[in-house]
Amino acid sequence: MRLRQYLEDPRHRRLRIEHADNAVVAAVFGDAEELLEEAGAKLHAAFNLMLDSAEQLPTPMSEVDLDRPRQLAVAAGVMFAGTRFLEVNIARAEALRARWRAERRLA
Repeated sequence: MRLRQYLEDPRHRRLRIEHADNAVVAAVFGDAEELLEEAGAKLHAAFNLMLDSAEQLPTPMSEVDLDRPRQLAVAAGVMFAGTRFLEVNIARAEALRARWRAERRLA
């Protein structure tokens, strides 16, 4: 998310610190943080709908399909970096991969 990059940019961080008492600067950064939170929440909801659907699928038998949850976990690491949704989404995708691999071993 570019907004996260904006907030984490060292130049912007320095600007925020140097002008901490400026109401306009504080409002801009506050709005950016609020927007990042809202965007993260919407993306989190969509990601979980996708995982809800994936969890209802039969266990895949091909290696390519068995690794799709790992690819989702990697994508979640990028999409949710810097948000409160990072760990929970990576964990959920990795749990699906582990479940599918365990079920395949039992098949």
